Amino acid sequence: MPAPGRSRMSAQRREEDIVVRRADSMDRPRIETFCRERGYRGFLSPEAAVVIAESGLDVAGLGRVQPDNGVLVLRGMGVDSGFRRRGIGTRLLELLVAEIGARRCYCIPYAHLREFYGRAGFADLDLESAPQFLRDRILEYRNAGHDVILMCRPGGADMTESPAGP
Repeated sequence: MPAPGRSRMSAQRREEDIVVRRADSMDRPRIETFCRERGYRGFLSPEAAVVIAESGLDVAGLGRVQPDNGVLVLRGMGVDSGFRRRGIGTRLLELLVAEIGARRCYCIPYAHLREFYGRAGFADLDLESAPQFLRDRILEYRNAGHDVILMCRPGGADMTESPAGP
């Protein structure tokens, strides 16, 4: 039986082993594998800013923000099921918010993640206030059975420059 406090130390050590950073071109093969395994598309577009959480060579999670039809959109946040409940999603989102800066940014999260994105400054947005392509996308997701909502992080302006990714 482990000594008292040992399991806490192991959990703390595992958290410290997770590195969250902006991805670069050397990460591309691992990102492609992570995305392919989860059915993510378009993750590595040249204009996307991608952040990665890793434990050694394992990708623990990813997120991206990219321009889309003249606005900035946070897309593709995901943490591998074996790494969840360790604060990785929060750390990824914090780094993405730094990428977003003072610009307006939209996202379409699952409804149960409303509070998670709300802590990062995103607020519910009615469909009528959204750009048409986002209205179409959210309706497509809902028609496919996904319980998603539309949120926006207010900013000074819509996308004026690309966050430029790997």
